[in-house]
Amino acid sequence: YNFNNADLLIFAETRFSSLDNDGMYVMDRFTLFRNDNYALNARPFGGTAIYSWHSFLPSFPYNCNTNGIEITVVRLSTLLNVTVIAIYRSPKVSPRLLCSSLIETLLCHRNTELLLEILMSTG
Repeated sequence: YNFNNADLLIFAETRFSSLDNDGMYVMDRFTLFRNDNYALNARPFGGTAIYSWHSFLPSFPYNCNTNGIEITVVRLSTLLNVTVIAIYRSPKVSPRLLCSSLIETLLCHRNTELLLEILMSTG
């Protein structure tokens, strides 16, 4: 894959730690937004990262993690009516919790077009 040709990249299971400096994960021409999972005294599991070639709208992206599900909401300056929502559910979280979290998130963004990237681990 040539990631440099992408406008927006979404990665799941990054395992980035809040102790890691953003400089470790820089990609030329991209702005990085991290939704790190947290763990004490160990490298965390999970986590998502958003890399964008376009600038973000003010107050975006943001995390609205709930019920053990990582949710990152993105809006870009070049696509004013589009909201991108990246959702990651680990195998430990039930599909029922995924659905309730998804409904909650969608209700908050019902006035925009949505592009959902649902990232699920099967392992």
